[in-house]
Formats: sequence, C-alpha cells, structure tokens
Amino acid sequence: MKKVTMRTTRKQYDIKYNKARKTFLVDKIGRPSSARVSSRVTKIFKYIRKNKIKGKLLDIGCGVGKNTILASEYGFDALGIEISPEALKLCKKLNKIKRSKARFKKYNFLSKPLKQKFDICLDAGCFHHIPRSMYKKYIKNLLYSLNPEGYYFLIVFSYKDKRFPKNRNWKIESGKYSRGFTKKELKNIFQKHFKILKIIETMKPVVSYSVYMKRK
Repeated sequence: MKKVTMRTTRKQYDIKYNKARKTFLVDKIGRPSSARVSSRVTKIFKYIRKNKIKGKLLDIGCGVGKNTILASEYGFDALGIEISPEALKLCKKLNKIKRSKARFKKYNFLSKPLKQKFDICLDAGCFHHIPRSMYKKYIKNLLYSLNPEGYYFLIVFSYKDKRFPKNRNWKIESGKYSRGFTKKELKNIFQKHFKILKIIETMKPVVSYSVYMKRK
C-alpha cells in the first residue's frame, strides 16, 4: 500500500473543498445545497435528544460544518475541528448563513489531543480515511478529549460498499485513503474502551455503519 501522510491528506481535502466552495449554492428554501445533514446524523441527534444527553460536543473532521451547526441548534456548545483551511472557509460561510453559534478550529486531531473536555464526540466521516497505523493515536486522543461515561458516535464506510474493489476493503484515490469496515472489526477496535450500544447498517447513499458508543 502506498504511504499516506497527513500532509497528503490535507492537500487533497483542500482541493476538494476549494472545488466545493465554487458551487456552494443556496437552494430554494435557503439551505446550502452541498451542506445537507444526512439521515444517519439526524438519527444520532434524535437518539441524543431521546436519552437527554447534554453538554459539550466535539465534531472530529467537521468538513463544511453542517453537523457542528446542527449540534449547536440542538443546544450544544459545539466545536468542529478540521485540518483543511478550505473546508473552514465553508464552515464560516455556512455558519453565517445559519446564524449559528457553533465554533470552528483548524486542528489536526492526530497530532495531539485538545485541552478541552467533551461529553460527546462525533466522527461522521473522518476515521475511515485514517491509515491503520494511526488508530492507536486516534483512540488515545479521543479518550483524552472525552469525559468519563461520555458518548462517541461514529459513522464509517462498510466493506460492502461498491467503492471498494472485490478483493480488498480499502483504496487510495487521488492520494486519499479510504477503508470499509466489518462489524467485527469495529468491535475489536473500540470495545476495549467503549461499551457498544448499537450498530446500525445503512445502505444508501453509501453502505455504512453508524456505531453508538459510551466510554467505559
């Protein structure tokens, strides 16, 4: 497998979000058309509301900031972190459109943990782009950032998704690494430190897993 570095990853995301910025249009009802929250994320927030979970929320690899802003709308003190400066420009633009109180910060979560503590950590598209060699670092920083008995919600590609070749569950495209997981792999990675509350498989728009966890 080709070596993937965070510098390469950031460069590819800058290219992606720079292109997105040029087509970051507002639809007929005032919503940025390229920043709609997925049904997988809305289900997570319905679960959060139903179980009366409150506090500070960290959105890891927040992209254009749509999930961070949704968290703010639910009443959370929400912070989104992102390595791409181009993505953060879109965060600011969307924040202004939505008149949101969400906060955003340029930060590499794999470099060192944030000094702040959070009650909820959300990763809706970051972990499945991280090489396996960085999993221990990711989990170490996650545990440092998440309060005891805090909640962690993860959305990742499934190995069943058609984006992956038949003979393997990963690929590198334009310098960006992506990996699909099985339920067993996800349990093996996280169950040491987290109680896995449930795993939901979603078939559209991509085959993915939503994993609901609580820190032990």
